[in-house]
Amino acid sequence: MINLEQTTPFELEQILYQLSHECYESDKAYIDAKEKYEILEDAKKPFLMVLMDKFNVKTMAEKERLAYASSDYLDWLNGYQQARREMNRARVERDSKMRLWETCRSILSSRNKDWSRQ
Repeated sequence: MINLEQTTPFELEQILYQLSHECYESDKAYIDAKEKYEILEDAKKPFLMVLMDKFNVKTMAEKERLAYASSDYLDWLNGYQQARREMNRARVERDSKMRLWETCRSILSSRNKDWSRQ
């Protein structure tokens, strides 16, 4: 772990540059994970309707119950939950990198003010 309080302004600039790249990469990963999740979220009702159409029963409630109990829906639900977990992990990673970048930037700004006064 880097002790940001004991680094020089030059070292902080290098760390800030590296962190900005990591923030960009983690933001891209979050956007990708969010898009996957949203695609599955948007497909939820149409997918359920397709499953319901497979069953030849009288009532819609029974079709819906059978669709929810089907292995196809359970497989889809597992994928949906996995996509949501990945999106949440990516968001936490992105937020963590951004906080570290902001802290580093604040320290660099304070150090530059201190150096300019000397």
